[in-house]
Amino acid sequence: MSATPSRWMFPAACVLAIAVGAMLGGARVKAPEKQAAAKSGERGHGGGAKDLLERVNASAQDAALTPGGYAERMLMLRRTLASCETEALWELLEYGTTLEKRPEWDVTFALINELIDRQGWGAWERVLRVESGARQRVAGMVLYQFSRRDPWKAYEEWQQHRAEFDSATWGDAVISEVSLAAAKTSADKLVEVFRQIPQVESNEMMSMEFAPDFDFRKLLDHLAGDNYQPYTASENTLGVWAERSPLEAAEWLVAHPNYLDREYREGELQRTLEGVAKGEMDEEARREAFELLARVKPEEQKHAWEAMWEESEGKISADYLRAADLTGRREDYLRIALYETRGAEELDPSWAQVPLAERQEILATVERQWAEKHPTVVEAKARERWGRMVRQAWGMGE
Repeated sequence: MSATPSRWMFPAACVLAIAVGAMLGGARVKAPEKQAAAKSGERGHGGGAKDLLERVNASAQDAALTPGGYAERMLMLRRTLASCETEALWELLEYGTTLEKRPEWDVTFALINELIDRQGWGAWERVLRVESGARQRVAGMVLYQFSRRDPWKAYEEWQQHRAEFDSATWGDAVISEVSLAAAKTSADKLVEVFRQIPQVESNEMMSMEFAPDFDFRKLLDHLAGDNYQPYTASENTLGVWAERSPLEAAEWLVAHPNYLDREYREGELQRTLEGVAKGEMDEEARREAFELLARVKPEEQKHAWEAMWEESEGKISADYLRAADLTGRREDYLRIALYETRGAEELDPSWAQVPLAERQEILATVERQWAEKHPTVVEAKARERWGRMVRQAWGMGE
């Protein structure tokens, strides 16, 4: 009696090719020929399918430890996937999503992109014909990869088929990609996308690139006035507006201070201050914008400024130094910036913008602050080493 391969025999061979390909550094490995056609109606999974899929995950982890960057490792994986037949890849994708321990994301997305490269939008049509319980998950992942290539076409397909899936947030990753594309188009388009999956609070925040003529007021009026928030929201709307039109952004925020009370929005005061600090404008407009913003959440102003400066990684920004001068916060800025260099082996040359006498005063303040906050022997030794480094860098001697 001749043995008949199950449905998963060829995908298993493909998996082995993937594992071997990873170990051989990307050499093309040809998958074995099918030995016989499966019996009509035979749908068994095959006893070793789960173990073989786990080997795919393991091979991906091994690849992550090999020399070369992420792009090189993904190329290695794609070359190996290219040695597998299309049907085998589909079966592997569908079966892998049903397992408790699924393939690594890198493997799954490489597999999906291989299928899209081969079949184009025909791959999406194939997904819609899936009848197993894996349909919802497979469809979401495949459409997401399409959205990274053609977000508006993916958006149309999402709108057309979303009712076919049980989850109210099915395709949320597609909405994220389309939101990025909409921000580059117009406020009207972004508001439309934002309304697609309404949430009490947003689930994801993204920095977006906005169209040159983007109507920030229209978007922010929508966000401030709607009881629901978009599934994927923009976290830099006010900051970018402040860079382009500082007075308009500041005036809007003064008129809508409760906007900052929404979850995940509290950081936008900091980003607005950053936008005014970095934007191209005359000094009078910059000063006026800062004066307006000083009226917004006064109790949060100190935290917002300090958060800005702590992120400077011990480097002196000419924009931030100018902002600190305009707002009477120069000493605080320099103190925090220097304090952030405690773990550094050398100081950034940008400190040359600050007069030496002023640097000496700030150094003494930081050393005193450090000693008061961390009065231990270990910290004392670290503070001493750091102090020597700073004095040497600034030519101060001991």
